Amino acid sequence: MENASNCIQHPCPYPNGGGAATVLFAGLVNAVLNAQCQLGNPAQYPKDVSSTLLLPEYDFIVIGAGSAGSAIASRLTEIEKWNVLLLEAGDDPGMTTDIPGLAIGLQHGSEDWELWSEPDGKTCLGMQGGRCYWPRGKALGGSSSINAMLYVRGNKEDYDEWEKMGNTGWGYEEVLKYFKKSEDGEIEDEFHSKGGLLSAQKYPLEQMNVIPLFFKAAKELGYEHVDLNSATPVGYGRLPSTQKNCERMNTAKAFLTPAKDRDNLHVSKNSHVTKLRLEDNRVVGVEFEKDGSSHFVAVKGEVILSAGATNSPQILMLSGIGPKDHLEELGITVHADLPVGKNLQDHFMFSGTYLSLTGLHAKIPNPKNKLRDDLYQYLFYRRGDLASIGTGDFTGFVNTPLNKDKNRPDIEIHHLLIPEDDQQMLPVWLYSQGYNKETYEYFKQINKKGASLIPLISLLRPKSVGEIKLKSASVSDRPIITPNYLTHEDDVKTMIESIKYFKKFGETETMRALGTEITDDYKPCSGKHEKQSDEYYECCLRHIGLTLYHPVGTCKMGPDPADSVVNPRLKVHGIKGLRVADASIMPKIISANTNAASIMIGERLSDFIKEDWLQQE
Repeated sequence: MENASNCIQHPCPYPNGGGAATVLFAGLVNAVLNAQCQLGNPAQYPKDVSSTLLLPEYDFIVIGAGSAGSAIASRLTEIEKWNVLLLEAGDDPGMTTDIPGLAIGLQHGSEDWELWSEPDGKTCLGMQGGRCYWPRGKALGGSSSINAMLYVRGNKEDYDEWEKMGNTGWGYEEVLKYFKKSEDGEIEDEFHSKGGLLSAQKYPLEQMNVIPLFFKAAKELGYEHVDLNSATPVGYGRLPSTQKNCERMNTAKAFLTPAKDRDNLHVSKNSHVTKLRLEDNRVVGVEFEKDGSSHFVAVKGEVILSAGATNSPQILMLSGIGPKDHLEELGITVHADLPVGKNLQDHFMFSGTYLSLTGLHAKIPNPKNKLRDDLYQYLFYRRGDLASIGTGDFTGFVNTPLNKDKNRPDIEIHHLLIPEDDQQMLPVWLYSQGYNKETYEYFKQINKKGASLIPLISLLRPKSVGEIKLKSASVSDRPIITPNYLTHEDDVKTMIESIKYFKKFGETETMRALGTEITDDYKPCSGKHEKQSDEYYECCLRHIGLTLYHPVGTCKMGPDPADSVVNPRLKVHGIKGLRVADASIMPKIISANTNAASIMIGERLSDFIKEDWLQQE
């Protein structure tokens, strides 16, 4: 198979001759190879431009081939006369990233930057070293190559609030056009479209017969089945996913694959940007490392920084754009004194209240045989447990009693259903979260009671704000991540109410029929506080709570350079020839997972550039 270096290679020659059995066996082997080679095939991605073929100057340079960057590079190369260089620190995503059922196990892999927050002694206490693990994508497609693929946009009022903060043109009616521009969904209506580059569709239900029961339980609490991508969704639904035919569609597949043969697109992989080169407060080019050597490429038009909410501020600060006092402490020449790295917001998540569904009878008798059967079903038919994320797309947007705006829920809940005494999925999940041994064993013991329904309860509009700073002036040192989770008392109170709500979900008549049991005996907290008390749950939050992988805001968008980094057209204040376009520009975190919004930001920025530069020509 052409360009199939990433595929299984048969180590032995086929026998010379043989009867029908040999022919059948050879046919089976070829079928397996062909089925596997459709996954992770490097031929679907743009080729890596060698160092010797790099142009000395490009019209536009995009840093980061993630959710926003892939969209930007694709859209800019629609203008044939513009030469575009896309720089990505990672490589092509591997084969396993394409399989939805393996999404949980992608953390800590080659496509992950493997970042950790700083220990603060107040949160992440049940994690290794008292730090929260922060996975970030390092590959074509960025975090869209390792995330859970859920496509959800947020609430109308999120974007209207951005506009009220002075960000003209970022209200809901305007951004909705760009969501719909990307989307290849299942229906066309006021909120949805077909025919875009990004497939966003629901998985077939198949073996998820339990989901209708979850909807029934939600209805007992007054929540209806709703479209979670409507303007102001309140209730439960199944989210579409960025997949096609049960294969992950990361943004590199969606946006770069259609553009990969364009002569005006160069993609340089394994290219680690070290800094932006500035002259007279204008970006003149980008310095990066590749193949063990340092390189510089000049830019004629603009550089677009799309490296994400951790790496975009890091690159800016290494280049002398950031808080003056912090940069001077590290000996970095300051070109613009801006609040880079400030305004860090994230969806704090709690998954510590397991429901044991003792009546579900979901124990797997022979895990090895089950995995073999799942692989067969997936490779040949794109069916079975590996063909989806299970119940993970069943999602609720709900209100706690503390929320005053009932059209804008303050809590989002995803749901993971794990078989009883699971030896495959649950250990991977617990390891991926970075839990310490005591926490790991606690959840393993609960799972022995019966199938576990794990809620991923996330705080949609946190008031706690963190910061990202440089550790040193060297790009090889990871940035210092200080999320400051639960530093605002309102966040603690809202999360405690959300736990109480989920317990009510488990106590509905429908869920009780599934044999629901709730275990509340996490020893680091039950040994200090009365079980089920607010103090107990706050302790659990501080031990077990962690990121839902949605950091934003560190290059805040706004009209005033005193408290923002980029203006509403995403130009960096006081610096010519430089824009930022990724989740870092969000002035306030949206009320949903952030991947779809990051793609929208990339689409929006592409039109800004076309409007500005085509008018000049």
